[in-house]
Amino acid sequence: MNLPELALQIGYGRIGWAVVASAIVIYWWPRARPLTYWHAGLVMLAAACAALLPGEASYAYWVGLACQYPSGLLVGCCLASIWWRVRGEPGRYRLPPVLAIVLAPVGLLLYLDAIGVFAQGSYFWGFGPALAPGAALLGMLACAGAIAMRGARVTTLALFMALALFTLLRLPSGNLWDSLLDPLLWIWSCAALVSLLRARLARGAVPLPAG
Repeated sequence: MNLPELALQIGYGRIGWAVVASAIVIYWWPRARPLTYWHAGLVMLAAACAALLPGEASYAYWVGLACQYPSGLLVGCCLASIWWRVRGEPGRYRLPPVLAIVLAPVGLLLYLDAIGVFAQGSYFWGFGPALAPGAALLGMLACAGAIAMRGARVTTLALFMALALFTLLRLPSGNLWDSLLDPLLWIWSCAALVSLLRARLARGAVPLPAG
């Protein structure tokens, strides 16, 4: 089991939750007010300063008690949502359907296993000394190939970033599952999946949009 340094974990957690908090604020930024790079930078700076406050004065401390560390994939998707909003893309950023379709059931299985419904120890596979790093490296290569063939897409870049954090620094926890999934991302994926299913039922069978 190869775990990251505690100081590195804490620093990542503070920065990661600052990105998540910034994405939430920017997501609800009033449509009537144009969001500039300056505005986005100020929001992110304020979120980072509040997250870096010592001990219990930091909101990241309290969020971390409930959710530990944000997954690399959640941080990547939040960064994508900020970029999407600042560029003035039409509509609000939504979790790519392919991620919702994969993460919602996978997360459900992992959480059911964690509370003993299946008791297969699937979570601990993510600590595997050879299997987990090998899977992460293969995933990075697949993402690099997808970027080379199809261009840089939000889903691919976010996944590549999450796998790179795990491969290079073992962040956030030394477990591969934690780099790809966390409670907030799972809730987001479930909500996105429900929204997608409702839209398909309302409009009939339509092709899924690209992630």
